[in-house]
This record gives sequence, C-alpha cells and structure tokens, in this order.
Amino acid sequence: MSDAAARIPQELFDNIIDLVHPGKWTLSSFSLVSRSWLAKSRRRLFARVHLVGVQHQFLPFLTFITVKNNSSLLGPPLSRFVESVHVENREVLLTDLAIINTDMLRSLLSLLPNLRDLRFSGITLSWVAPIEPEDWLAFRPVHLDNLSLLGTTTVSLTPLDIIASLRLFSSIKVLHISMLGFDEYEFPQNPTALSTHPLLSWEDLYFPSKLRVSSIKSSDICLAPFLLALMAKTASVGTITDVDIACRTMNQIRALGSFLHVVGRRIRNITVDVIELCWITSLRLVLRDRYLQSFNLTACTNLTSLTLRMSLSPYRNDLNIVAFNLATNFLSRTSATVHTIILEILLDSLDDFYEDLTSDTLLCWIRRSAGSEFTDFQSVIRQRRGVCKLCIRWGKLQDQAMLETKLIEWMNLFAWAQLSELDANGILCFESI
Repeated sequence: MSDAAARIPQELFDNIIDLVHPGKWTLSSFSLVSRSWLAKSRRRLFARVHLVGVQHQFLPFLTFITVKNNSSLLGPPLSRFVESVHVENREVLLTDLAIINTDMLRSLLSLLPNLRDLRFSGITLSWVAPIEPEDWLAFRPVHLDNLSLLGTTTVSLTPLDIIASLRLFSSIKVLHISMLGFDEYEFPQNPTALSTHPLLSWEDLYFPSKLRVSSIKSSDICLAPFLLALMAKTASVGTITDVDIACRTMNQIRALGSFLHVVGRRIRNITVDVIELCWITSLRLVLRDRYLQSFNLTACTNLTSLTLRMSLSPYRNDLNIVAFNLATNFLSRTSATVHTIILEILLDSLDDFYEDLTSDTLLCWIRRSAGSEFTDFQSVIRQRRGVCKLCIRWGKLQDQAMLETKLIEWMNLFAWAQLSELDANGILCFESI
C-alpha cells in the first residue's frame, strides 16, 4: 500500500465495503487488496452462508470451520463471522443423503458463536441417542433470531427428531416449521388426547421444556394442534407474542382457541386463515358463529395487529362476499387495542385466463366480483377509530407465490380506487408477501 493510502483512516475503507454491498466474488477480490481491506471483507464474505446438500457442502463446511484459521495476519477465526446459515437439499443432488442428525446440529451451533439465523430446506432431521447423556445434556442451549424448518421430515417419520432438536435452543424469536413425509403418522387432532401424548412428556430428558419462542409460524394444517400443544408445554407460554398457525378443521381451530386461552393476553400479532372457512360457511352459514367463537380471539385482550389471509376470485362474487363477511366478523371480535389490519389476499383462478390477461380484463372482473366488498370493508375500518393502518398484500392462491410486478401494480390501482377514503386519511398502504 502506498504511503498516501496508509494515511487514510481504516474506518473509511470499512465504510466503503459496507456501502457498496458487493457480492461474494467482489468481496473475495476486496480481501486481496490489502491487509486493511481484509478484516471487513472476510466478515461480510462469511456473514451469510448458503450450503447446497448435506454431504456435498454442509459436512465439508463443518470441517472447514473446525480448522483453527486465525492468526495475527488473518485476524479472528472465520467461525466468528457467520451470522446466517441456510442448508438446502435440491432434487438434482439425488445421491446426497440429506440427513442432519442432532450431533451434527450440535456441532454447528457449538462452532458458530454468533449464529442468529438458521434455515433448513428439504432436510431430514435425525435424533441420535447420545452414548453419554450427561455430556449431551451439558450442552448449553443457544439463542437464535430465526429458525426455519421448511419442507422438513425426520428419519423416524414422527415429530420425535424435531422435538429433540429443539432441545438445543434456549430461545428463538421466530420459529417457522413446515414438515413433510408424515403420511404414515397420524397427528392427534383432539386437544385432550394431545395433553397425554408420549412425545409431549415433561419427564423426557430431551424434551425442550425451557425453550422460549416469541413468534411461531406454520402452514402445515395437520401439524397445528400438535405444534400448539408442544408450545404450551414449554417456557414459550411466557414469551410468545406472534402466532401464525394455519387452522382449517374444527379440531385445529379449537386447538388454537385453547392455546389462546392460555397465552391470549401476551399475543400482540395474530394471523387468521379464512380461505377454507369461506367454502365451509358458504355451504352452511349456521357453522359460521361456531367457527368464529372457537378461534377465541376475544382472549387476545392486548392484540395490536390482525392479519387476515383470504382468497379473492375474479369469478366468484358469492365467495368474495363470504370472505369479507368473515373478515368483518373476525375484526368485530378483536380488542379495541388493534391498530393495524393486514389483508393478505391470494388471487384465485388466475391460470384460467393468464395468457390473455390484461389490466383491463383483470380489473373489470375483480371490480364486478369484489368492488362493493372492498368499499363496504372501508366503512368497517372507518368505524374502528383505533385503526390507523390497513395494509394489503397480494399473492397467488395456487402455490401461495408472489405475483408478478405488473399484476401487483394492477391490483394496487384497483384497491386505491375502492379505498380512496382510507388512502386520503393516510391509513392505506401496500406491502409484499
């Protein structure tokens, strides 16, 4: 480095690297510029790690970070820089055994002291009974901001492996679980039967009774009662504030209602899925009040944000009427403390005419089938004096994916026209799913 460059404060180099937001290849090049660029470049380079395949990349990564690669020239070991790890199994790696056992998971957590975000996608978890239980139980559980188990299955084809894995964590701010491969396992749906389920026994040495979860999310409807019963038997009952659990059947809804009976006063944000209820209550209106009551939203006396996940069909005005009626009824059962309403609207039947879709065609159909429902809901929001924000998110029902940008823009234009009074008062806004 030249004498002139040597006189430049180190903070300036660090700020340049931070502000540029470079990619992996650029960061690698930065690390070779000079010793003054090395530390910040390495920290940014290894902050987020994405590994594809357990045998292919995950196990080599464990070996790599085990090596003591710190020195006076290189600075601290790389393991201190890692804040986020995503382990993904892809179909192209058919020969890769996508199994991560509890020993591997414990090693990963032990080696990465600053890990805050851990995500497994398409991974199979395996519980390995320790040879020396005392040593395993002596492991100090770690804190995570986010733990996502997406498309996860287990070797035992039961939730045992996941429950044992959760024993390794002391607290998790956001826990997101979506499990696969449990076709042979029948999750109990009745809250009474779940209370005595052998996998939910406090007496088990490996049960995560001290786990504290702040936010729980799951789109797996069959898992809902079991997951809620699990949370109710952990220290999470004293920490949880956000709930987004998909519930479609009466037993699942009752399980959520029972859970809210215990933790309702702590809940600040809750998401209610009314997609399936639209079909049920459209056929049998007498069921509506029974379903609404079973959710037990009145137990959430300090609720501040209510998210309603609903479908919207360009062709079915009858279903759109039911959806907005349910949204209105749910809102009427919430505490006056609610100040934010979020409508997560998933458009249905778009594939039927997607090739010929134009803005005029879509908006014409939507205006016919749901225009008055949006306007009526605007009146409902205006009557709730405490509501200061109505947020709309658009998605696609078939795969719950994000819409293309042009479709979102069209739908935003439609919503602006129907909810003009809320927009004028600064209440209306839009977000991405």
